[in-house]
Amino acid sequence: MPQNTVSDASREAVCSYFRTADSSVFKTRELQKLVGKMKGEWGLPASTSFEEVVKCAGLVKVRLAFPSRPEVRYCKEGVSIYELVLSVKPESYLTHHTALHLHGLVENAPENVFVNAEQSPKPRWESHLQQEKIDWAFQRQPRTTSNIAEYDERRVFLLSGQGGPGNDESFVPRLCQPCGAE
Repeated sequence: MPQNTVSDASREAVCSYFRTADSSVFKTRELQKLVGKMKGEWGLPASTSFEEVVKCAGLVKVRLAFPSRPEVRYCKEGVSIYELVLSVKPESYLTHHTALHLHGLVENAPENVFVNAEQSPKPRWESHLQQEKIDWAFQRQPRTTSNIAEYDERRVFLLSGQGGPGNDESFVPRLCQPCGAE
């Protein structure tokens, strides 16, 4: 596409829209739909590419290379790592040291960011605790994840918890907002 096909007025309309948008993070598909819907309102020529709109909007393409499923997001510059990682899975929440720090319970910022997305509820069966099964469970290595990506020189651990929201109504984490921290 030739350079300078987007007028200054259209460029300003795009910039203004994203400057005032509620979200700072956009999934590729939702951004493509938005661009398709808004091209006319922004006064953009039909030939304007998705990449040109992203450039006009000042969005940055971010790749989170999780081994289970790489994710691509388009973000406003300076987006909080917490807002970015919470966009990976619906109804996910920050956990471990990340949550402690954001709630002001520890002072030092976490080197790693932990985000949890609960698995769907599994059928439960009646069983009784038996000491030998408890001993066996604690002799095993704890569960770990290899679902780790890097962003901004930090490791992001994407966890798949069991026993959180949807699995136990008494478990209600409420760290969906980064408490004003960056």
